[in-house]
Amino acid sequence: MKYSYDKSMMKIKNDDIKFLLKLFLFSLILFCQAGRLIHAEAIRTVANGGLTSFSQHGTLIDWLAPSFKLGYTNIGFTINLFGTNTSAMWMRPQGYISPVHSNYSWEYTDYYTANVTPTLSPFEGEWDTAPNPAPYGTAVINDRPAFVMSWLNIGGQSENSNRGSFQLVLIDRSDTGNGNFDMEFNYGSINLRSYRSNKAFIGYTSGNGDGVKWKLPGSGIENQFRDADPKAIYRYRNTDPDKALTGRLVFESRNGVMSTPTYTTANYILPTTVTINITAANTVTLFSLGQLNVSTKNLLIQTSAYTPARNETFRLLNYGSGQFSNITLPPLGNGASWDLSELYTKGTFKVIKSPDKLSLFRP
Repeated sequence: MKYSYDKSMMKIKNDDIKFLLKLFLFSLILFCQAGRLIHAEAIRTVANGGLTSFSQHGTLIDWLAPSFKLGYTNIGFTINLFGTNTSAMWMRPQGYISPVHSNYSWEYTDYYTANVTPTLSPFEGEWDTAPNPAPYGTAVINDRPAFVMSWLNIGGQSENSNRGSFQLVLIDRSDTGNGNFDMEFNYGSINLRSYRSNKAFIGYTSGNGDGVKWKLPGSGIENQFRDADPKAIYRYRNTDPDKALTGRLVFESRNGVMSTPTYTTANYILPTTVTINITAANTVTLFSLGQLNVSTKNLLIQTSAYTPARNETFRLLNYGSGQFSNITLPPLGNGASWDLSELYTKGTFKVIKSPDKLSLFRP
C-alpha cells in the first residue's frame, strides 16, 4: 500500500502554525507590556490621561556623576513655593525636583530632618533613569497650564530587574490667587530596588528651616510602598471624593501654604448617586468620580441659590465611559439651559443660552 500526501496542504498547515506562533508571541509581548503598565491609571498621558498637550523640555539621563545628571527648566508659570516665588525647577533622576541646586538624595542629606533644601519628592531614592530616560516639560491639564515630570519604567541603581513608574505634576491655579497651584504625586507599579538601600521618601520640605515639611508615613523605611506591600503606593488615594483616584495624592498650595493630603488605602466605591453641588464659591471646581468609569449611576446636580452663568463649563474628572440611569438637573431660568451633549464624550456639562429666551438672559 502506498501512502501519499498533498504538499500544498502541508504548506498551508505549516503557514497556519507559523501564524499561530506569531500570534502567540505578539500576545505575549502585549501581556508583558501590560504587566509593566499595571496600576498606571493615575499616570497622566496625552493620549488618555488628561494632558491636552505636552511640550518636552528635556530628558534626565542616568545617575552617574549625580551632581551633573539633572535638568533645569522654566515650568511655564510662577508658583508661590513656601513663600518664595519661582518659575523654574531643577529635576533629579532620583525622584524629586527643587528650585535650587542641591545634593542629590535624602539618603545622604536628610532634607526632611534638616529642612534646608526645598524639595517636592514623589518617590525619592537611588534610582536609575538610564534605561528609560525621564521626560519633563510643560502641558495643559483641564485648560490650565501645567508642568509634568515623569519617571517611567525606571530601575534602581545597578539593579534594573525591578522597575517602577511615578510622576509629579504642578498645575497653575492662579485663578484662585497669584502663585497658587495644585500638585499631584501619581503612581503606577512600583517594584524598585537599589543595591544600597530600598528606602524611598514621599513628601515635601520648605527648605526654610521653619518646620514646614511633610512625609508620607513609611518614608525612609526599607521596602515600603512596593506592589507586594500591604500598603502599596498604587493603592493610596485621597479621601476627598473630588480627588479620589487610586494611585494619586493631591496637594493644594494657596498663598504659599501647602496642604497635606488626606488619604486611605481602602477601595473607593462610587456611590449610587453622584451628587454635585455647584455654588458661587466653587464654580471652578472640577468634580471627580473617583474612578475611570461609571455604570448606571444617578447624577444629581444641585445649585442651591446660585445660578451658573452662561458658558460656565463643569468637568467630571477621571471620567472614562459608562452611563447614568438618571440625571437630575435644577431649573436655571434667566434664559439659561443645561448642555449635556458632551457629558459622555468629554465628561463635561455646561450652561448655555436658551435659543427661545435670548432677551431674558442676563448680561
